[in-house]
Parts: sequence; structure tokens; C-alpha cells
Amino acid sequence: MTQTSTTAQTGPYNGNGSTVAFDYDFRILADADIVVTLTSAAGLDTVKTLTTDYTVSGAGSASGGTVTMNVAPATGEKLTLTRATTLTQTLDLQNRKVVSPELLEDALDKLTLAAQDIDARVDRSVKISVASDVTDLDLLIDNINGLSAIESEIGTVAGISSDITTVSGISANVTTVAGITANVTTVAGISADVSDVAAIDSAVSTVAGIDSDVTTLAGLSAEIQLLASGSPVSLSVFGITATADELNELDGVSSIGGDLVRAADAAAQRTVLGLGDLAVLNTVDTAQVDNGAITTAKLASGEQITTTNVNTAIASSSVGAVGTYALLGNVNSTTVTPGLTSPGSALIYAGFTENSSDTNLNLSVFTGTPSGTWRCMGYYNTFGGLAVGHFTLWLRTA
Repeated sequence: MTQTSTTAQTGPYNGNGSTVAFDYDFRILADADIVVTLTSAAGLDTVKTLTTDYTVSGAGSASGGTVTMNVAPATGEKLTLTRATTLTQTLDLQNRKVVSPELLEDALDKLTLAAQDIDARVDRSVKISVASDVTDLDLLIDNINGLSAIESEIGTVAGISSDITTVSGISANVTTVAGITANVTTVAGISADVSDVAAIDSAVSTVAGIDSDVTTLAGLSAEIQLLASGSPVSLSVFGITATADELNELDGVSSIGGDLVRAADAAAQRTVLGLGDLAVLNTVDTAQVDNGAITTAKLASGEQITTTNVNTAIASSSVGAVGTYALLGNVNSTTVTPGLTSPGSALIYAGFTENSSDTNLNLSVFTGTPSGTWRCMGYYNTFGGLAVGHFTLWLRTA
């Protein structure tokens, strides 16, 4: 038959959740030639499957037929019916055989329907100018794929087209802001604070006029917070910990005074004052005295080493003092020689007394034990214990 219709699409039909029968008004040669496309509310196309999703009636009829869906398209969905004629040729013509005009016409009809199907697809395809180079098509495809990857972003931009126009008018400012993106991010994170500052703009201007003072106070922020709470505060000038009330008492403290207070211990304080090891000694032994440091000229006049001062010192010494002499006997009844040392506990004070029968001084008297250590300065030989003359001169050395 002749093919007078040039269209091969019906729809789209709007789904309502109940309608399942949808007519098509073009000729198909077989049920499989019709294409049923369901478009979701989000615009996503899905080609449905014959028998599984729908059935077809009217194949071969020039006026079309009906597609019956197994499940009614929902509200918001669309159903479109198109044709995709099978691209096969099944007519087998043989030499010297009878040729049926009807079979030839059917074959021509199928070719016409297939050509219409292709033309419909071409009409819906993206095209380039006939004057364009074929390589432009590859670039176009790449661009389309790129745009497809950012479909949602494109939709967002389309929704703010008026804003884009406004921004285009301040492109120079946009470039400036782009150079301080880090600062913009920071400010965006404190937007509430920015609004608060905007509400006190006059006060901000006042503070801006005393920025040097603000910088000074910023360096003491920790101390200021502690002072406000009444807690001890560490002063950077001296490193002293004090409360607000105590700070008034520290006013005017010298630098060395601050160092002295800040010193960790007594040894560190002596270092601040320039004191050496002698500062911690109650007495000074010979070992602590530099032989070359003490001269006669450096001694006080009353303490210079002179014969008079030495004699005076000896004369003022008490009995048995270091440096004094005494007549002593050895209670151990041993012979003593010059240079012998002995503890005082082994010695006894001695002397002569007058004999009762005549006037000779020949009776020795022994009484009292001295302290310390003594050196023998004479000689005697003891025979059988202490007796007349069993003593000599001793010097206390310690």
C-alpha cells in the first residue's frame, strides 16, 4: 500500500496513575517495531520492554493501533510512542520466477518506513553547519559530554541568570575579591561577628584612632585577664607573680631588684648580688685564703702581724690555750723527747714545792689534765712513774 504519512511518533502522553491504554496513529509492520519510552518526572528516559511492560495491537494497519501498559504511568511521568522498523530485507527474488507486485510493494513500504524512522532521529539530533569542518563535530561531542557532566550545576546557574548579569557588571571587583579568597573564607566563618561590629561602627572608629595603645594592651592580654579575675599575674618586666593589690607595692622596683626576686634559689640570688663562696661560710679556714691576697698593708692597724700584737695576743691567752706553754708530766710513765706529741688526756700539770725538812725545791706536784694536743719541748726519763723532776715544757698545738 502507499505510505502517505510522514510522521512516526505519538505523544508524549501525561501519566495519571490510572490510564494504561495509549493509541498510536502510524503504521508498524510488527509489534516489535514500536518503541515505548517512559520519561520520569526528573526527565530520565527509559525504553520499556515488549510483553514485560506492555502489549501492542494494530500491527500492519495504516491507521495505527493501541499500546496497553501493564502498569499505568504515574502522575508526572510521560509516555511517548515511536517506531524503529527492523532493518532487514526478507524478499527473495529468483530468475525466471513469478514476481508478486504485492511482495515488491511490501518491501518498498518497509524501506520507506525505515527511512522515515531514520529521518525522525536525524531531526531530533544535534547538527552542525554544512559549512563546518567534520572535525568540528568531534569538538561539539566533547563539549556536549562536558556539559552533561555538570548538568546540575548548569541548572543552578540558569536559576540565577539575573545575578550573573549583575556580577558581570562588577567583574573588576570580582577579580579583586578572587585575589583574597582566603580572607573571604575567614570572614564568612565569622559573619555573625561582622554584623556585631557593623552595629558599633563609631566605637570601632574610636579604637582605630588609638591602635598603638590597643597593640600594647594586646601584648598583655593574658595579664589583663588575670588582673580582672583577681588571680596572680606574671609581669613580663620582672617575671614576678603578684596580685593586682601587690602590683602597687612593686612600683619602682629596680632592675637588679627584679632579678633578685625572680632568682630561683639562694645560690641564684648570691649570683645576682655578685657574692662568691665565702658568703655561705661562718668561718674562714686557711684553705679559703689566697696566700698572695693578704699583706701587712691590707690588715687593720690593730691586727697587723707585729711583735707587739703577737705578744699581746699571747699574753691575753687563757691557760691551756693553743699556742701557750705548760710544765706537764706524762701519766704513762714513759720517756719523752723533744718533738713528741701527746693528747692532753695523757698529760698532767706539774711543778715544784718546798721540802718540809729543808729549803730545797725538790718535791714535784702533779694535778689537773689539760685539753687538746701538745708537743714536747724538752726531755725527761721516767723510771717507775711520776716523781721529782718527771716533767718538762710542752706547747699546745691544737
